[in-house]
Amino acid sequence: MTLAEEPGVPGVRMKVVTGEKMREMDNRAMEEYGIPGIVLMENAGLRVVEEIIKRYSLQNLRVIIACGRGNNGGDGFVIARHLINKGIRTEVYALAREEDYRGDALANYLILKNMGIKIKYMLEEKDLDILEIDLSHATLLVDALLGTGLSSEVKGLPGEVINRINLSSVPVISVDIPSGVQADTGQILGRGVKAQQTVTFALPKQGLFLYPGAALAGEVTVGDISMPREVMEDEEVKVNLVTMSFVQECLPLRPACSHKGTYGRIFLVGGSPGLTGAVALAGEAALKSGSGLVTVGIPRSLNPILEVKLTEVMTLPLPEDEENFLAEEGLDQVLEQLGQCDAGGFGPGVYPRRSAQSLLEGIIKNAPVPLVIDAGGLALLAKNMKILREASAPLVLTPHPGEMARLMNTSSQEVEKNRLSVARDFARAWQVVLVLKGAHTIVALPSEEIYINTTGNPGMASGGTGDVLTGIIAGLIGQGLSPEEAAVAGTYLHGLAGDMAVSDQGEAGLTALDLLYCLPGALKTVYQTEGEV
Repeated sequence: MTLAEEPGVPGVRMKVVTGEKMREMDNRAMEEYGIPGIVLMENAGLRVVEEIIKRYSLQNLRVIIACGRGNNGGDGFVIARHLINKGIRTEVYALAREEDYRGDALANYLILKNMGIKIKYMLEEKDLDILEIDLSHATLLVDALLGTGLSSEVKGLPGEVINRINLSSVPVISVDIPSGVQADTGQILGRGVKAQQTVTFALPKQGLFLYPGAALAGEVTVGDISMPREVMEDEEVKVNLVTMSFVQECLPLRPACSHKGTYGRIFLVGGSPGLTGAVALAGEAALKSGSGLVTVGIPRSLNPILEVKLTEVMTLPLPEDEENFLAEEGLDQVLEQLGQCDAGGFGPGVYPRRSAQSLLEGIIKNAPVPLVIDAGGLALLAKNMKILREASAPLVLTPHPGEMARLMNTSSQEVEKNRLSVARDFARAWQVVLVLKGAHTIVALPSEEIYINTTGNPGMASGGTGDVLTGIIAGLIGQGLSPEEAAVAGTYLHGLAGDMAVSDQGEAGLTALDLLYCLPGALKTVYQTEGEV
């Protein structure tokens, strides 16, 4: 799934809603503002027509519109009317009889009937053969079968219709959400339409950004259906999309009279024998995210290695145990260094041993600045979650699904099945900023506010990219962003750097170093893209 553009009203966060919340908003628009439902339906249909005209050559266009029995089908009837009026050859299929339609959907069905438009019905198995013949000649299919109200598994004839659509080679535009995708969770209820584009209305739905449903949505466009701005700003909606305009608002200005101290001092603790690359990547990422001064603290015997690997990033040798791993005796030195810094981090390349456990717990209880905890730090936290209650400063945790599962004593499958609720509940319960990594990383705040990030790609699924994210977030905190802002903006920049790397060299073989090289370019893109919404 990709977002076609950053929609919305300048100055307003792009909220993401459940199907039920969208229905509440529709009702408010109708009851409080007097906007007839049929007007909202008309506007929805027009937005899809506009996308068709913009993206397809009309000369030889042959469209099939598959309409279900609800308002999604009503949108399909509006689309059919406008395409037919423009002289575009259009076949209309209905998955219900006339007597099954109600309200605005029935009104638009009757308009087509009064225009003399032939409506083909899909009521029995044999009707699918006619659909298949038409699909062999079509150049576009509009999926208006099942909308955001779907709550049960798609079976029987609707499921067979979806199968025929997916087996054809016809491009698909889905109306509001691909049929079969649950609007709140992104779960596929039995079968789902594979769309090249989805035109969703007023506000995007959660299921468009949560996998596996997100994989069916294609490019997502948000269509304005004249929903009042006050309705869309509903404060009960806590889920947001991370947009470039939001990240622009977070990033600090860089005045001409600044110096390296202006942009923050960062101290990152990490590294173990065989794992020096992780903390090196985190340190360089903090620097390339705009930090002024960055130091990494590593086991003393590893210092010669890091001195060679790093140039601009400084090193601080720390006490180690007999096997060259971080030791708890280094706590006072770490706290002294953090006292001279604006942000810290712990975990990249840390091997989860008992001595490191004591060190981390001491840091959490006494750190004077916000901390980002990742990798080995998360493995240590899983052994004593209660230490989070004693944190002296704000914490940002950045687990992947496996690490998240260990923190919660559950399975990664359970985490992936309920990413939004898992992240929200954890951040609220432990009062931390949680960055749940994965396809469309989720940032959950202690306030229950959630941000879904859509930058990034599968090429980033390689060792070291998480260490880069740790460094970016710590670096942004050091530049004056709140831990919440840094987590959101850092996740976006991390993914954007990955997207820029992929555009240059492709996904296969992408490495964490490639992200580092592209990070300044990602920052430049955000800083220079003024006024984008």
